[in-house]
Amino acid sequence: MSHNEMLNDILSHTSKDKLDTFIAEYAESDGVFKTSFLTQFSPKPKSSKTKKKPEEDYVRIIGKAFSKGNRLMKQMSEERRNKI
Repeated sequence: MSHNEMLNDILSHTSKDKLDTFIAEYAESDGVFKTSFLTQFSPKPKSSKTKKKPEEDYVRIIGKAFSKGNRLMKQMSEERRNKI
């Protein structure tokens, strides 16, 4: 059995939870693996026109979530004040 066949066989019989745990633990102890894994599997920008890194997309998404939440909280406070 070749190495690729063995690898495929192991992967087909290993649960997702075990793989998740292995990847997380291995990434903690091996910086090269962690960088390679993040480069390979980090979300890519949706548009080919933008040159943003995935981390910049996260910042924008999180910022939007907080700004929407703040607007909703302000709107709710104003509605409560108007009812009183």
